[in-house]
Amino acid sequence: MRPLVAVLLLALSCGPQVSGGTGLLLCDLEVSAVSPLTWLPGTRVVIQGKGFVPPLVGAMTATLVGRAGSEAVGVRVDLAFEGPERASFTVTPALLQLLPVDGEPIVGQVAVERHVGGGAVASLDVTIRVVSAITPKVEAIGPAEAWPGEEMVVSGDGFLLPGEGVSVLSLSGTWSRQGVLGEEKVDGLEVPLTVTERTRGTFVMSPDLFFGPGVFAGAAVVTNRFASGGEAVCEAPVGCEVHLRLPYIEAVSPTLVRRGQVLLFKGRGFLKVDAGLAAATFVAFTGEEVGAAGTVTHSEVNPLVLVPDFIEGNTAASLVLRVVEGVGGKASGLAASPVQLNGTFTPHVLGKGRVLVGQGLDASLTVGPQVQVVVVRFLPTTRQGLAAFGLAAVAEQVEARVLEVCRGDYARWAVEFRTERPDDYAEYTTVEVMGRDPNKAGLLGLDSTFGKDVGNLRFDDLIGGYSAESEAAGYYPYGGVFVESFLQFSRRLSADAGPGAAEMASDAFDAVFGPFAPALGGKPATGPDDPRAEELALAIWVLGNLIGDTVSHELGHALGLAAFPGDFHDPGDNPGSIMDAGAFRPFEERAQLPGAAPRHFILEDAAYLDEILPKG
Repeated sequence: MRPLVAVLLLALSCGPQVSGGTGLLLCDLEVSAVSPLTWLPGTRVVIQGKGFVPPLVGAMTATLVGRAGSEAVGVRVDLAFEGPERASFTVTPALLQLLPVDGEPIVGQVAVERHVGGGAVASLDVTIRVVSAITPKVEAIGPAEAWPGEEMVVSGDGFLLPGEGVSVLSLSGTWSRQGVLGEEKVDGLEVPLTVTERTRGTFVMSPDLFFGPGVFAGAAVVTNRFASGGEAVCEAPVGCEVHLRLPYIEAVSPTLVRRGQVLLFKGRGFLKVDAGLAAATFVAFTGEEVGAAGTVTHSEVNPLVLVPDFIEGNTAASLVLRVVEGVGGKASGLAASPVQLNGTFTPHVLGKGRVLVGQGLDASLTVGPQVQVVVVRFLPTTRQGLAAFGLAAVAEQVEARVLEVCRGDYARWAVEFRTERPDDYAEYTTVEVMGRDPNKAGLLGLDSTFGKDVGNLRFDDLIGGYSAESEAAGYYPYGGVFVESFLQFSRRLSADAGPGAAEMASDAFDAVFGPFAPALGGKPATGPDDPRAEELALAIWVLGNLIGDTVSHELGHALGLAAFPGDFHDPGDNPGSIMDAGAFRPFEERAQLPGAAPRHFILEDAAYLDEILPKG
């Protein structure tokens, strides 16, 4: 979508109005808020409203007019577009020269003008203070009970916003760490605040401040350090007492999880990985791991360690269950085979060379058998490919048949085909079906992922898109299944292409698609209710079989087939074998026509799939 079109569509959401003489559909211009109302050098002033436009459409300016005591004020600035309902400008030194700094407040209006066509103006009454400096005020710091990684809130007034400088919290008092005799004196421990509004600043309880459990008791002040130079300190400190607690886990979910899915720990006190602070979090499981090979006991000396991939705030830690290559190249790890964990999950938080062992949770977790989820994506160009067969109007029926073929081919194994991105799996394989071969090689399909994945160690292959690794190695870089390439099975079209082009061509292809394919003189189907019902049903069935056969074949490559060391296809000609090389897979076999060898995975391939994806 072009940027201008996108902007106009956004503008339409608030009620279209025709801008005089331009033909553009724009919202009525409105101004609903101006913030902040106290301006310093470097302040970024945000104006909210409706009907704002980017420079691509027209200019936007803001004018402040009013009086500061007896003095008249009038200044104009260009606005930076941030969205149809938001624009901004910065208080620069040049702008400050036109304003009464440290004087009476300006009482007046901010008027926004949209310079498009006949133009439009909207305004808002405001009272603005322009100052060279501002003194912070601290009222409270909380919460009084906190955990590692806790967001602490400093409430008050006069804090510096981004661009104006930085507000720095300074803590003084004593730190009493639980289990350690004596107190540690804290004198002027400084923490920069994150400020998004004048009355509120935040900071994170990181290991370089206090690493509990323990109690800090003392006082806090805030100092404003201005970007323009100088500083201002709050007039009075505020008392502060914070009790630091140990991290804990309160829930493990889901209780049944499989490879490729997310295991979530909920609780408090988790820390993100930070090399500078030597901070990290892991979960240690102690108890029994029960599987087909027997029972393994994990003790505190030799726990099962789970390392989160992602920490949200300090209350959630999650990891995707994956495998690694083990002995003999086979998948190894917690997700490799079904097991039951019965025991305790305990958070461990690292920081500044210390480890906090938190409060664990007694729970049972079942790791189920692997299920390879496969998302078959029919890209928009698929319809163009189907149009070459005269079947664009019955795309849904063709796509449904493709899925039937794939599900039938892998019905014996733990493979699940979908058409939408799953929300219950973080890792899954994607097969893209599209119109033409981007490699311009006439390929029916290609798994462009680099290297043979013996054992299905990669769970999230993409059979589609571009692979730089494959191109660098001298292979075709674009993967997927290419619908238009199946036209090469046409006897008539291959004959027109010249000598040697008809090696795999079939008269049966022309008989099936001749009534519909424009290149064969056919008339495209009008829809599912086309009067040529029997012919249309056959064409849908055959094209769905062709595409489905290729999806199954390319997926087989991604799973690690063929089941012969170093080979990507089954050796020789094995009638009906899905993993035979293309030259040994004639049209009639792919299309599942009467008399052709039934499609199947040969014994070696089936045994390999039994090993890596047995149906639980």
